[in-house]
Amino acid sequence: MKAENLSGTNVRVTVVFPGGVSTNILSNSGLVDRLPSSAEGARKILSADKAAAMIIAGMEQNRYRVLVGKDAKMLDLLYRLNPAYAAGLIAKKMGALLF
Repeated sequence: MKAENLSGTNVRVTVVFPGGVSTNILSNSGLVDRLPSSAEGARKILSADKAAAMIIAGMEQNRYRVLVGKDAKMLDLLYRLNPAYAAGLIAKKMGALLF
């Protein structure tokens, strides 16, 4: 559903773009063994509590977009400057993890 369809209602939409957050997602993914030992720590940038606080603050301010963490902000900037390069970079990094 598009946010425009909710115009005139009491429903608000906030889109969250999370960066690295310290959760168990990576350890539960089965990919931990494929990463260098320092890579897992590097991906845990924000605590889950801090990320949640940023998301809640964005929602309370009726922000449409909430970028969670410095890495999310940098990736957003990269996408805006050069979408094809950003998409290729992400695909390359994800491909290295999966294969």
